[in-house]
Amino acid sequence: MAGEPDDNGTKGRWCGRCGGKLNPAHRFCTFCGGRVENAVPQPSPDSEAPPLSPEAGKVLQEFEKELEALRMRRSRSGKSSALSGREPNLAVLAASGAIIFALIIGLFLFMLKYVTQLAGAAGR
Repeated sequence: MAGEPDDNGTKGRWCGRCGGKLNPAHRFCTFCGGRVENAVPQPSPDSEAPPLSPEAGKVLQEFEKELEALRMRRSRSGKSSALSGREPNLAVLAASGAIIFALIIGLFLFMLKYVTQLAGAAGR
């Protein structure tokens, strides 16, 4: 039920600005920085969600627009894989890894040659 203690014995409260869970000891929301005075009690599972604040409503609308635009782009591209937009990035990552590996091996060989030369000079 709303306002009842949760798992750790504190009353569940939620930020009225962003909906983040609030710690009773804090005066400001750790997610959005809003004052705790704007807190709303935790809704019970069978109750309706509290109405969104105007700011949260705007953020939700922007998110829904961006999500719809992404869906449209995905449907136009014909790609269905979850990683379909990431293959070029994986290729760049693999190439970068190969270059870094080659540089490390080259550095190792250079250092080995240098140490060998120093050891030979010290033995003379």
